Amino acid sequence: MALTIALLSTRSLNMELDDSKYFIKEEVLEEDGVSPECNFVAADELGDFETDDTIQDIMSALNECTNNKKAQEDLYELKKTAKSHISPPRVDEFFRSYLLKNKFYETLDMFQIEWFKKVHKGNISLENEAKLPDVYAQNKKMQEENCKLRQEKENALSLFCETEMRLKKMKNERDYHILKHRRLLQEKEQLLADIKKLRSHYAEYEPILRQLRHKYEVAMKEKTLNRVERDRAIGQAEGLRAALVSLQTLGNMTDAVANNGSNQNVRHQASEQQQQQTNALNVPNDEEKVLVSQASQQGVPDTYGERKILHFVPKTITGGGISELPADKGINPLLKIISPGTGNTTKVNGRKLNLSIKAHKTACTGLSVHPSKPLLCSTGDDKQVKIWGLPTLSLLLTIDAHEDWVSSADFNPKAPLLATASGDSSVRLWQYGLDESELVVDRDDKLKNKPVISDRETNRANRLAILKHHTGTVWSVNWHWDGRFLATSGIDTTICIWDTERCSNVQSSNLPSACRVTFRRHSGSVNSVCFLPYGNVLVSASADKTVVLWDVRTGICVQSLIGHKNSVNHAVFNQQGTGIASCDSAGVVRFWDLRRVGHYLHQAANERSSIFPVSSLKLTKPRKSRSHVVSSQVNQVTFDLTGEHLASACSDGRICLVEVASGQVTSIQGHEDAVQSVAFDYDLDCLYSAGSDGKICSWN
Repeated sequence: MALTIALLSTRSLNMELDDSKYFIKEEVLEEDGVSPECNFVAADELGDFETDDTIQDIMSALNECTNNKKAQEDLYELKKTAKSHISPPRVDEFFRSYLLKNKFYETLDMFQIEWFKKVHKGNISLENEAKLPDVYAQNKKMQEENCKLRQEKENALSLFCETEMRLKKMKNERDYHILKHRRLLQEKEQLLADIKKLRSHYAEYEPILRQLRHKYEVAMKEKTLNRVERDRAIGQAEGLRAALVSLQTLGNMTDAVANNGSNQNVRHQASEQQQQQTNALNVPNDEEKVLVSQASQQGVPDTYGERKILHFVPKTITGGGISELPADKGINPLLKIISPGTGNTTKVNGRKLNLSIKAHKTACTGLSVHPSKPLLCSTGDDKQVKIWGLPTLSLLLTIDAHEDWVSSADFNPKAPLLATASGDSSVRLWQYGLDESELVVDRDDKLKNKPVISDRETNRANRLAILKHHTGTVWSVNWHWDGRFLATSGIDTTICIWDTERCSNVQSSNLPSACRVTFRRHSGSVNSVCFLPYGNVLVSASADKTVVLWDVRTGICVQSLIGHKNSVNHAVFNQQGTGIASCDSAGVVRFWDLRRVGHYLHQAANERSSIFPVSSLKLTKPRKSRSHVVSSQVNQVTFDLTGEHLASACSDGRICLVEVASGQVTSIQGHEDAVQSVAFDYDLDCLYSAGSDGKICSWN
């Protein structure tokens, strides 16, 4: 940028102001001046430094170079300052430039004379002189501001248009969702109306389905009875054939007597033939008549009419789609052990702790007493099954039975077999061998004070089979009284009936044919199963709050017992076969009279019968924990031989003895933790209990 400077020259500095003349000369200074050249020489070309003149010349040259460099730096800074500090001209300078540009020289001279006079007189202050604004700079600034405002306006318009489009879109979506919501409300109302119609429609089918189910069960029962009648006819024909053969034999023997004269032998042989004929025709003998009379005295109804039909049934029955089961015996042979007044001599509060041993390292889950031998089996969470000799509780055999905790075990009544159930979803069969000398029981001295540990080499156990059909934990096992069939129940809501003859070895045990039938009716875990003593009826207790009776030969659910309000843990028959006791997780024990026949038996809290005057008992009370209230449950119940007393295992560490006739409850305590199982030994009249503390207690 070129700077225009007005130079004023005077002829004489001492001349009066009125007589002085001024003139303006225009000069142009270029921005980039010519810098002086500087020559640089090497150190060896400087010459000799010994004389003073040479040193002075060198010093002057260095100072000159330094001054030149400093002058260049000052010029550079001045250029930067001049470029950055460009200020608009004053009014007088603008007026001079205008007059000079348009060649108004006389006017310019007059303006200069008058302006300088006032300056020298002090009438005009150059510092406060107003500066003329730069129109172009102002225009440029205003144009920039205008462009900026236009850009902002365009951005605002675009944003407004975009917002307007978004608003329209949101309004459309709002209208769409409103319409959809209204349509959904209408569909909901229509669906609710359809559901009400369907409920009313299907409610009409429930009695029809119930009637059809009843007809089906009646037809199955008639089919079974027809098979029984057929088998009875076959038996009668065989009996008549045997009688005919015996009559022919008797005629031949009569001829022989006439020839030999031995009438006495003929009578003896004839009486034997007649006895065989009587047995073939199933006429009751004297022993059976005595059992029937004793049962009638104990309150058991006479079922001779039914037994007369059932005794004609052959040894095995293959009908009904169920595995071959023998006919009901009708009379429990154990009832002949009961003498008149047995129930009165055994007092509820007369049992005391006789013996307590540490049986398992962890919790003891179950007990089972052998029906004919002095043996006790215990199961535990330590995966072991132990067999104990009674009444001293001497350890006879320890079996590492399963890969997980063992839940239940049961002795086979006919053979040295043991069935165990576990949390590993399997049932295992064990054949055990024990020293017979250790099984001798001194009836005069039934209970000893100290246990005897026996670990002889003769005591052993071999695994015969692994039964796998359940898909979850197996809770309970129970043998049929003939020793061939086994019932199991598990958390998978099913009940399985196993034919042990089809799983005689480990390889064949995994075949599906080993499980002959699976009962499915419960909607919750089946916690226990139990066969009717010397019968073909099965009772099951489930977490769906029901107790169900099954006819195993026909596979029909005979009766559903409804009354519990919580999960049912256990159910058991009395030895007379006339009643059932069940317990649940709320500590309630219920008694069921089986003489009341019906598909669904609902029991009220205060309902009574002639067998069970008290139908329901609350044995435990809720106990408080730190965070909530925990209800103490009853884990297991069992009847004594007379059916007049009931023992129950409670989770609060007590064993409750209930007198069935009066409902009187007596508590005995010997465990430090929850009692898991109780079992009666009918021969020794002892009660055994097992608890979570791993102990087994004997009560006499």
